[in-house]
Amino acid sequence: MKTRLIVLIDFSPYSETLLHLADEWGKLLHAHLLVMHQVPGLVPALADRESRRHIIEIEKEKATARLADLVRRHVSSALNVTYHVSEKSLLVSLSKILKQRHEDLLLMGLKGTGTLKRILIGSTVTKVVEYLNHVTVAVPVHVGHFIPEKLIVAVNEQYPLNEEAFGQVVHSFKGRIVHIEFVAVVAPEEDAERSSGYLEHLCARYQSEAPSSFRIFKAESAFKEIKAYLQQEDCSMLVVQKGSRSFSDQLFRKFLINELVHDGSMPLIIIPL
Repeated sequence: MKTRLIVLIDFSPYSETLLHLADEWGKLLHAHLLVMHQVPGLVPALADRESRRHIIEIEKEKATARLADLVRRHVSSALNVTYHVSEKSLLVSLSKILKQRHEDLLLMGLKGTGTLKRILIGSTVTKVVEYLNHVTVAVPVHVGHFIPEKLIVAVNEQYPLNEEAFGQVVHSFKGRIVHIEFVAVVAPEEDAERSSGYLEHLCARYQSEAPSSFRIFKAESAFKEIKAYLQQEDCSMLVVQKGSRSFSDQLFRKFLINELVHDGSMPLIIIPL
C-alpha cells in the first residue's frame, strides 16, 4: 500500500517550512499527501443549529482555499494531494483516519519561541504523541529541506524496540540511511553490561539495513553530553519510542522536548511502544 504523509497545518509562518519538507519526502517516498487543518468553529452563542452549520461551512471553505493556495506555492504538482478540514478536534479526526491504514506518517511542525511554542507543544504535538499510537515526525522550523542520512535511536532494554514501527521508518528511507546508531542512558544502579548486550543485539539486527553502532551515556552527565553530541550530528534524526525512558521519564522527556524540540535542535521521530 502506498505511503501517505499526513501534514498538520495551522497557517502559522512555519506552515511553509512543513510543506517544503512534505514536498521533498513526498517525492522521495512516492507518497500521497493528506493536508489537515482544524478550523476554530467560532459561532455566536445564540446562533441556532442551521446558522451554526452555515458559519462553520464558510470557515471550512475559506480554510480549504488557503490550504490549496499554500500547497500550490510550495508542493510539486506531481504529488497527489487531498485535504481534510474540520471543526472537530484533530485527535478525533486523526483517530478515524489512522484506523484505515498503517503506512501513514504524521508530519508536524515545531515552533521554537514565544507563546506559540507553548500552545503547540502543550496541545497538538504532545497530545498526538500521547493519545495516538502512530509514527509521528516532528520537525523544527529550520528544517525546510531535509532527508535523514543517520538515525540516532534512543532505546532501553526494559522497553524492547518496536521493530515493526522502526522498520517502517527504515524502509521509508531505504537507500538514504547510511548509519544507524543506538544510544542508551544508564543510571549508576543499572546494569551497563545488560544495556550493552541489548545494543549489540540491535546493531547485529539492523547491520544489513545500514552500518550500525551504539553508544552509552552515563545518567549523571547524560543531558549535556547528548545535547552536545546531537547538535554536531548533521543530517540526523533522533528516534525515540513512546513509553520508553527516552520519552516517558520526566527529566529526560523535559530534556528532549525543551532542549531539542523547543529550541529547534533536532528533527524527531516518535514511534509507538
